[in-house]
Amino acid sequence: KIYNAMDTPSPPQTLARFLPATLQSNGMRCRDETPTSAQDLLARGQLDAKDFIEVSPDIENTLMEAFIEDDYDGRLHLMTLSMMRRDADDDRHDIEEIIGVSFWREVPADEMGDWFDVERISKMITKSTVEHENDSDYSNDVKCRMKLVRSSSIKWIQNALASTDQDKTDTKASIDQLTHSWVKIELIAIKQSYRAHHLGNILLG
Repeated sequence: KIYNAMDTPSPPQTLARFLPATLQSNGMRCRDETPTSAQDLLARGQLDAKDFIEVSPDIENTLMEAFIEDDYDGRLHLMTLSMMRRDADDDRHDIEEIIGVSFWREVPADEMGDWFDVERISKMITKSTVEHENDSDYSNDVKCRMKLVRSSSIKWIQNALASTDQDKTDTKASIDQLTHSWVKIELIAIKQSYRAHHLGNILLG
């Protein structure tokens, strides 16, 4: 999933506002890893991909390799979610267990431009409407849903442009504004034994 910094709601509404207290009360910790710390966790068996993605562990393995090798020049990030639990081998001590991982990446503006239909967005900027194909093949229900999505798209673009000092007549400048500050969530994975607790929301937050 891809998110833009301008999508962030006002501070009182953000999940991040409640995260510190939630983490502390549940004995959990979120940590931004480095390639070095990730290698250490791998060596200690804390980031075994099969613990997080039973069906397709290669997905996590590929991202981990790219993170450690810095294939994205510092734009790929790894965040881990850990929890303290009693040591099964020595119940007098607690140990820290990695229970969730999140890989996310800063998306360059030129790559984001490839995700956008720039020509259509340019028309939306100048006409405040959406140019679209013939809808005659769709049911009324689908047409209604498509209309809602299009209306939301127009409002999002208008709000995004209104929050900048760009000259609204400069379409290129407007497109440049819309294609920066995006991040792509490559993977959020929680250990199977912890999935009933909706911990993925914490990593998303």
